[in-house]
Amino acid sequence: MKRQPLLLTFNLILTGLLWMGCSSIKVHTRFDPAADFSQYRTYKWLPEKTMGPAHRMRKLTPLDQQIMADIEKALASRGLEKLTRGEPDLWVTYHTRMKDKIDVTRYGYRYWRHGPRGRVVEVHRYKKGTLVVDLIDVKTRQLVWRGVAESILNHPSEVPEKIETAIQKMFEKYPPQSK
Repeated sequence: MKRQPLLLTFNLILTGLLWMGCSSIKVHTRFDPAADFSQYRTYKWLPEKTMGPAHRMRKLTPLDQQIMADIEKALASRGLEKLTRGEPDLWVTYHTRMKDKIDVTRYGYRYWRHGPRGRVVEVHRYKKGTLVVDLIDVKTRQLVWRGVAESILNHPSEVPEKIETAIQKMFEKYPPQSK
């Protein structure tokens, strides 16, 4: 009888350590090596008329507002100015996706006082969030830079902090240096 709580405690600690290790934010960026990033000084958000009808009908949520504010802060820190009038050098847009994921882990045998009793199976349900930020050259209408961040979201309360960190990481090496 005492082994079951001990096994449960061990499994909970192991699971917690695995989740802590998986909770990092993975960020990668891509860019057009032919683009001259020194010419980009201003930006605007991509006009809604260029997006699909579903996006136009959508209202901005507090999360959308935070994403936009964090992107604007990152762009300002990199020397880009947000325009309210006139034609910008870049259009900025973003996309988000939340996906339900399931991990199933099978291992070993449980041992009771009468010998082995089958395998231990653990099922973990979690959400994986993805944020994509695009910068589009207004003149050529071509994508010149894309940042993608992915992270496991264990609890809704950690989402705002993870978004802010992801956007900061995305723009750490902006503007990119052509090779």
